[in-house]
Amino acid sequence: MVVLALSDYFGLKIGLGTVSRLRNQGSEAVSIAVEEAKVYVQSQRIVGADETGFKQGNADGKNPEKKRLGYGWL
Repeated sequence: MVVLALSDYFGLKIGLGTVSRLRNQGSEAVSIAVEEAKVYVQSQRIVGADETGFKQGNADGKNPEKKRLGYGWL
């Protein structure tokens, strides 16, 4: 999908192996900062989480209890 998107939107010809390699390089480049952020957040007395939810499947009747799907950060 990434290969097609880069080709369609930007005219870039790139192989799937290159996409995988770049993804790995990006992950490595930010890994130390991500770990530092995790340690910092986990060491705090109070940590907030995003409890924003959205209606899930209510329009088609597949969710009769009208439950909401929410996401928390950590």
